[in-house]
Amino acid sequence: MSQDPTNPYSVTDYGAVVDYLLLDGNVNVGKDKGLGQLLMTRTSIFALRAGNTSMQTGMAAGGLIGALIGHWLDKRRAKKLPPSEHLTDPELQNLDAKGHKRIAQSRLLAKLPLDQSMVIERTWLGYTFTLHDQPTIKYQGFFNKKKIAQFLEASGLISH
Repeated sequence: MSQDPTNPYSVTDYGAVVDYLLLDGNVNVGKDKGLGQLLMTRTSIFALRAGNTSMQTGMAAGGLIGALIGHWLDKRRAKKLPPSEHLTDPELQNLDAKGHKRIAQSRLLAKLPLDQSMVIERTWLGYTFTLHDQPTIKYQGFFNKKKIAQFLEASGLISH
């Protein structure tokens, strides 16, 4: 594993550069629970709350057609809103265009340093990330557990 000298947040692993891992799922930080995103870079972990509430409401009320209408409303609303404050973080500025687009209307719940002092516990549905005197991040996304394990193993934080 080696680092790209032009980008301090990237690590070359098996010939491919993996800068970050961005996953949708249930993200809980303290009493703030619900659908969100977990973003892991090589140095930090971000818990984000998804900003596409109209799409979620439309999906619950009207199925696929409701979700499409809600998605359209969210996109129109997003154009009028100023960018989120947390997007000025240097790690988030290094995301590619696809990553920026996915987190553009989210709000930051917590940011923790991803290092050896973090306690990472694998649960039945996902992972729990705990750091002394910081909020605990609980991620539930059963189908993404393998991706998280591979990312953490490539980062040197866990071993199998």
